Amino acid sequence: MFKISGVYCAVITPLSSNLSINRNLYLRHCQSLMKKGLDGLAIFGTNGEASSFSFRQKIHSIEFLLENRVDPRSLIVGSGSSSLEEAIELTKFSAKIGAKASLLIPAFYFKNVTDDGVIAYY
Repeated sequence: MFKISGVYCAVITPLSSNLSINRNLYLRHCQSLMKKGLDGLAIFGTNGEASSFSFRQKIHSIEFLLENRVDPRSLIVGSGSSSLEEAIELTKFSAKIGAKASLLIPAFYFKNVTDDGVIAYY
């Protein structure tokens, strides 16, 4: 992962009528945002979308972006999940592709957890 600086936009994930991710519209949306001069995109996380999509949906959508020349270094991937295993796997995937960072959520079922406690959990 890399140092974060600049302006990153929370990306909404468009759906098709069958509730699958509309990958073509998603790609066009991401490309449009980047053309506005942003430093990067925050995907699957900052709009509460971390828990809205399955692990596979996220992986396939990210791979689609990469196949269409979206620079992984411009992505902050929302890899948070109530499933510890999925959060770890998506974070590892994000690191493997060279994403700028991962956005994790604290375990919401623990109260008053310190930053060090969140880090130790993951």
